[in-house]
Amino acid sequence: MLLELQGLSVSFRTSRGQVEVVSGLSFGIPRGSFFGLAGESGCGKSLTALAIMGLLPEGARASGRVLFEGTDLLSLPPAEMRCLRGKELAMVFQEPMTSLNPVLRVGYQVMEALLAHRPLSKAEAQQRAVELLRAVRLPSPELRLREYPHQLSGGMRQRVMLAMAIACGPKLLLADEPTTALDVTIEAQILELIDSLRRQRQMAVLLISHDLATLAEWADTIGVMYAGRLMELGPAGELFSRPLHPYTRGLLESLPRAGQPLRPIPGMVPPPWRLPEGCKFSDRCPFAQQACRRQEPELQALRPAHAARCIRAEELFL
Repeated sequence: MLLELQGLSVSFRTSRGQVEVVSGLSFGIPRGSFFGLAGESGCGKSLTALAIMGLLPEGARASGRVLFEGTDLLSLPPAEMRCLRGKELAMVFQEPMTSLNPVLRVGYQVMEALLAHRPLSKAEAQQRAVELLRAVRLPSPELRLREYPHQLSGGMRQRVMLAMAIACGPKLLLADEPTTALDVTIEAQILELIDSLRRQRQMAVLLISHDLATLAEWADTIGVMYAGRLMELGPAGELFSRPLHPYTRGLLESLPRAGQPLRPIPGMVPPPWRLPEGCKFSDRCPFAQQACRRQEPELQALRPAHAARCIRAEELFL
């Protein structure tokens, strides 16, 4: 297993005390696989990726274990984590215009990781940067090196972010909503490019998205998060066709369908300091009973390689 999360939790120090926003996440990502992490905004997907990368904001505290090739990333000193970040594991952030430095040329930003992690001269790094921009199918890569981020389109900026992420040949790529604000044609191109790079380089990918339909198309395995918890985990095809958790079913039913009205999940994700007792989805779940509100269920395997956090899953969906 390339990456294994064992009870990963993330909490923040607030005026209400320590508030847990990610709770007890456990899953693994094999080498070369494509793992999808889905859920509504605010469920803890991005914080999970930031915890893996060691980039949590000030005031956040991670606990549990994040094993990368057997090494617990949470226990590494900052200097050792910096040596891994960008070299062994890399991240494509959600909004490239705010992630790229607006006052630095594209070439410098692509070369930065190469110069930090590889014994290359500036001329060699520049040539490698051209090759990387060509690999992510950016037109006229020699010209793009001299341009600034604001001179590129959204899709081109996202390709630059991808080039930066794969510069040192990482074993794991974390992509946090990499197609936000892009039109559907460019979105498909970016996701196809990520999958192509994964296959060429035997690189594992963790793709974060709120769109289960997108993940079902690209991912091997999908984890569905709600209120900082993993509610369902299983093979993409099976999770899409035979979901076991009411929340996963609600997400799928809320997808647009021709000639049918939208069926959104009622209510909103509650803030982490006001979660209901028992199952954290019980206040929005159409199948909830009193037993659901007494004790929070564990994530349990109900089919081979397919688990759900619901005491009624067997009764309702198996």
